[in-house]
Amino acid sequence: MKVFAAFSVSCLECEACSLGQTSRCTESLLFGSPSLSGAQAQFVRIPKAGGTLIEAPVDENTGHEIAPSIGILLADILPTGYFAAKQALEHPNLVPLLHPKLISAGIGFIDPAYASEVSASSADSVAGLTFAVIGLGPVGVCALVALIDRLILQLNKTSTNFNIMAIDLLESRRVDAMNSIRRLKDDRIRIGSLSSKGNPGVYISFLAPADVPSDTCVGVLEVVGHPSSLSLAATMSKPFGVISSVGVHSFPNFPIPPPVLYNKNLSFAFGRCPVRALLPAARSLLARRYSAFEMFVEKTIGFSAENDVKEAYVRYNRGEGGKICFDPWR
Repeated sequence: MKVFAAFSVSCLECEACSLGQTSRCTESLLFGSPSLSGAQAQFVRIPKAGGTLIEAPVDENTGHEIAPSIGILLADILPTGYFAAKQALEHPNLVPLLHPKLISAGIGFIDPAYASEVSASSADSVAGLTFAVIGLGPVGVCALVALIDRLILQLNKTSTNFNIMAIDLLESRRVDAMNSIRRLKDDRIRIGSLSSKGNPGVYISFLAPADVPSDTCVGVLEVVGHPSSLSLAATMSKPFGVISSVGVHSFPNFPIPPPVLYNKNLSFAFGRCPVRALLPAARSLLARRYSAFEMFVEKTIGFSAENDVKEAYVRYNRGEGGKICFDPWR
């Protein structure tokens, strides 16, 4: 049996793990940190292996085992991308738009009595809902695929259409992300133009930050981890918009003035993905949307090729190329 490990250790026994908050497990250790050695080795000891490991997935279309160079996305970036989409789409602010029937059950911030008195805004009464993904590196593409997948499922419940603005400063990343989405081969996914009412689908445009409009998005996935990206997310958001940020932020000051937050009723969700809790969902996503990731890993290199390893890190720092996998047995 082949297995994959999350990038952080989870015991599945503490209070945090029991609530699905595995990123804050009391036994948590981060691979490649001072507290736990990295995993670029032929043999790796996995603390709390019973809670950290998960069985490798199978491609739903072929029934074949997914290649390790693709399955390794489950260790970190695919669950993180899925988490970004999940935090936005399941936020109470979006219940009236995506799940209007849940209002009568008291879910979301709109009171059922109020909803019965007025025509609450819903996905069936709007021309289209717009989302954005800021940052199209590897995690950003995972977030984009997860968002598309969830919105396609939503198409079966509503007659609306959905717009996604996929944003990155680098044209090469926009092109690579577009090619990944084209491989999905789904006629409900339409690339290159925003939607018009009456033609349900998920419409994706790939844009530079300077080309995005203001006050258009009900949900923004921020995957960069930079103050400028958070500021852009706030600018793009409509009132009551939701910003789901999974970028690793190291800057000490929050870049958005409190009056902006107040005047737009913006909601934020931050933090490290609880990878182990989301691994089953991410594994299913990978099995359904495997084709988007077939060319995700640019190449696999062995540790014996020292110059290739150094060049891989140099290119990564420059934002060039796809993911690089290391094979310690080569």
